[in-house]
Amino acid sequence: MKLFTLLILFMSITACQAQVSYKILEGTWKIEGKEKYEVWESDNSGLTGSSYGIKDGAKRTTETLEIKEEEGKVIYRATVPNQNNGTTIPFTLNADKTEILSFENPEHDFPTQIIYEPVSDSRVLVKVLGADGKGFSYYMDKQ
Repeated sequence: MKLFTLLILFMSITACQAQVSYKILEGTWKIEGKEKYEVWESDNSGLTGSSYGIKDGAKRTTETLEIKEEEGKVIYRATVPNQNNGTTIPFTLNADKTEILSFENPEHDFPTQIIYEPVSDSRVLVKVLGADGKGFSYYMDKQ
């Protein structure tokens, strides 16, 4: 009986420590209170996406995104046309933070951290932070 109890306890602890999958981001997400969106589509090696806004009825892409698994790591890449000379900036998933998706690049000026914190199946809190932990956040709802 003790062995069975220990096995159940071990399985419960292991289940609680499972990493949130980046695949929860697949779909179209709308930033709360704004006409701004993030769209993620699945492909063979991860997700590709973009951020865009609607202004005067026209769609304007502001950022291209991807999340790919490479050499045992999950890498988030963001390319903003008018920043960093158009260079793509990589952020590595911190696998130690199991309740959230925390993509980090301490070498980048800002942001150094992009966090997706699931609130429910259809809502996430996004935090964009600098090295000092300051930045901004917003909610996105799945469309």
